[in-house]
Amino acid sequence: MVKELKDLSVKYAINLFEWHTFDSKNTGKEQDSKILIYGDCKSEFAKVLSKRVAKVYVLFETVLAKETFLGNKLDENIYVCEPLISGIEKYKKSSSKDKSENEDPNIETNIEEIKDVDYVIVPYPSRAIIGEKSLFDFSKYLIKEFTSDTGSIMLAFDNSKSVDIVAGKKSDASEVLYSYEDIEEARNSLKELFNGEVKLYFPLPEFKFPLRIYSSKYLPKLEDEDKKTRNLVKLGIFKQWAASYIFLFEASKSSWPLDETVSEVKEDGNEENNKEETRNKKSKTKKQEEDKQDISENKSSENYEVIYTKYNTNRNPSYALKTQII
Repeated sequence: MVKELKDLSVKYAINLFEWHTFDSKNTGKEQDSKILIYGDCKSEFAKVLSKRVAKVYVLFETVLAKETFLGNKLDENIYVCEPLISGIEKYKKSSSKDKSENEDPNIETNIEEIKDVDYVIVPYPSRAIIGEKSLFDFSKYLIKEFTSDTGSIMLAFDNSKSVDIVAGKKSDASEVLYSYEDIEEARNSLKELFNGEVKLYFPLPEFKFPLRIYSSKYLPKLEDEDKKTRNLVKLGIFKQWAASYIFLFEASKSSWPLDETVSEVKEDGNEENNKEETRNKKSKTKKQEEDKQDISENKSSENYEVIYTKYNTNRNPSYALKTQII
């Protein structure tokens, strides 16, 4: 029974981010987006995303996970990066070609190409890739290091103060957990730094086995879930005590605060040059805001926010029917 549940968990992990519309530019076109999966993942996870977006990069934690991933037949728009433990020096395009064909110089590409992605996804919060960083610090690192001006990050993790954890359930030592208080701290700090927005989702029964995904705008109804969840909802503390979270931050780096510019001015002794640099930065920021407004005004009606998703468990997860509320 335990093995069967584990196998099901791996299959249904596809659901974790599949429900989301990957359209950070608000154009209504997912196929223009680039996604970076940060950390180990199953090939099925990447393939589901690759059929919808322009490029999927996978930055592995370990060599073993990378080699296992490459043992599967992959789509041409999936790019496999060198494992994090080896340093991010290059990445190789994945394909079904043999090794002799992979010696083509076009296979290796400069790392700069994954510096401007639309989404960074962290499907598993491994301590090896996060270390002791707070949710805010890790999020800030991902945004500054990899995302575009309108880029977003999505992380899934267990609640360090969930009912089960507080009651004594042991968590995996290799896994990083964050609490609702950590989320609120990250929300306020990231908004101040990047002028973006945090959206919070609640996968049930948990993020490793996501069958139903609620949001802050659509919480569980009393008749929908088990007794434990119903009691949390009834007491008005579901958000704080939920089992797991999906943390989405939509950044707008075109609105980074001017105090970063001020700190740069202080380091440079030439006052006139500093004034010119500040004017140029303000002009660039204004242009970025105008471009963003144009995109927003012309966005497709297909772009919408999903506030609830329920997957049918009677079919293979790759072909599962789903119900969504928008």
